[in-house]
Amino acid sequence: MVSIGLGQNYSLFFEAGDHVAIDDQSIEEITGSSWSYQKSISAWIIPSGQSTNVSDGWSGQQIYGQNQMGFGFGNTHGISRGIIDGQDKIWVYNWDGNDDRIGIDYEIGELMHVALVHDDGILYAYKNGVLVDQVNSNPTADGGFIRIGGGTENGNAFNGHIDEVRVWSIARSAEDILDQMYLQLNGEEQGLVGYWNFNEGEGLFAYDLSDNQNHGDIIGADYSTETFNPCEDDEIVLWSYCLSVESTTELNLSSHQIQGQIPNNIGNLTNLTSLVLSNNDLTGPIPPEIGNLAELEILDLSGNALTGSIPSEISELSQLSVLNLYFNDLGGELPDFLQYMTNLRHIDLAGNQLTGPIDNAIIENADSLVYMNLSFNLLSDVIPLSIGALDDLRYLFLNNNSISGELPIELFQLNNLRYLWLSSNQIEGSIPSEIMELNSLQQLFMSHNNLSGLIPNGICDLSVDWDGQEDIGLTNFNISNNGLCPPFPSCLEGVVGYQDTSNCSGMMNIYESDPVLNGFTLYDAFPNPFNPVISLSYGIHIAQMVEVLIYDISGRPVKSLVSELQSPGSKIVQWDGTNDRGLALPSGTYFFTIRSGDRYDSRKIIMLK
Repeated sequence: MVSIGLGQNYSLFFEAGDHVAIDDQSIEEITGSSWSYQKSISAWIIPSGQSTNVSDGWSGQQIYGQNQMGFGFGNTHGISRGIIDGQDKIWVYNWDGNDDRIGIDYEIGELMHVALVHDDGILYAYKNGVLVDQVNSNPTADGGFIRIGGGTENGNAFNGHIDEVRVWSIARSAEDILDQMYLQLNGEEQGLVGYWNFNEGEGLFAYDLSDNQNHGDIIGADYSTETFNPCEDDEIVLWSYCLSVESTTELNLSSHQIQGQIPNNIGNLTNLTSLVLSNNDLTGPIPPEIGNLAELEILDLSGNALTGSIPSEISELSQLSVLNLYFNDLGGELPDFLQYMTNLRHIDLAGNQLTGPIDNAIIENADSLVYMNLSFNLLSDVIPLSIGALDDLRYLFLNNNSISGELPIELFQLNNLRYLWLSSNQIEGSIPSEIMELNSLQQLFMSHNNLSGLIPNGICDLSVDWDGQEDIGLTNFNISNNGLCPPFPSCLEGVVGYQDTSNCSGMMNIYESDPVLNGFTLYDAFPNPFNPVISLSYGIHIAQMVEVLIYDISGRPVKSLVSELQSPGSKIVQWDGTNDRGLALPSGTYFFTIRSGDRYDSRKIIMLK
């Protein structure tokens, strides 16, 4: 498949019999069995020179016609120019035994887009994407080989420029024509069977960019840069759209299948307040000219394949409140200029390859940052203490990076925080008791880290729905795959997932140093390892409700041994390795736990068989 870059925009100029001969495949071959009653043909043209008197559409100056190689009727359908019955027009015609035709007004030197559509007995003519007229017309009498600009057996040669000749095996609607008349195609569009855009710029071949590759010979015609660019003097072309520099304040081309790099002239739209180019096939770097858009409040380039670093010129967008660059291939260090963009409310840079510390994105003197998503990058270092300054932050996503260090107390000063996602990092240390201060929290994800120690009971005071909605697969909490130790807070029983408890032996609670305050003392179990029975002893210092439970290595309670009000004194209880249903449990590591109110202590025990 021949591919011509979108930046090269040429037409062919025809005069004195110049034409393009396309003889590899006939119309019937490229269009298929429906060619005689269903087809569409279009081109951009600029007529020049003199028109001529002709009798029919097929005998005029042929913009698009046929050569029968000596067999058949000559031109049987197409677009031509001529004076018929005193009317000088561009003619869309079809020969079905009669010359069915529709005239289109034009002026010499006028740039115009013309289209023929033949659909099951009706012939349509369009100018610049607008229907001119329609007439009844039966199937075309004969096919032949395509000629552009002349070279036919019973027509005249065209004078002027021709560009973007397209042949379709389907009948296209007015909306189809208008939507794509300013666009250069990729050649793979459904129903496209011939496409010559003349963007070679040199040489003697007109390449067909459709799958048929029905290339043509250029005979006499010259390349020209005079071609369709239907913008006014105060407009620019972006992705073949004409945009006014002065009046364009919002540009939303999300999911428009635009390709290639973002043109540098995007920076000319200095009155833009919103630029949304998400979910396309854009590639290459973000142009620094983006920084010229001083009025920009929303910049959304997400869901593309952009590369390179985030340009420093973005720091010049002092009005920017929304920055979406997620799901691209951006790299380099997370830019430190983000911390000075004090109007930002929403930052989403997820799904790139950004490196460096998170501290670069913590906005100084932030008054409005509500949403920050830096997940699925290569960010490292620790969660900075400065994160506590983001008073209005509601959504924080730092998951799937390489963040290390301990959880800073300042993180739990974010009283407005609703979502906290920290999974899949290298965070270590314990979960601070200050986590209970996150009284607006709705989702908490900290799985796949190196967290250790006891989970503070105050976590149960959070607003999180620990069970989620299993029927629709919605979870609000995941703390699995850490090294957290039982006993676990009652609200988390059964939902903590796998924990590496190899370092949990002898884990004591915060009251261990003062047995009176603690209310009890837990002694070592004997024998340990054991088979089949182990004795568990403890001392009660004040009358209190006491629970003694056995937990398995995943933190699930498997056996309740004591649950009653107990008076002071030494106590002993035995466990025979069974669960609450009397069934024998497998050998392995378990935890003997005593709990009273919010105070608890545990010992690791090992059952052998």
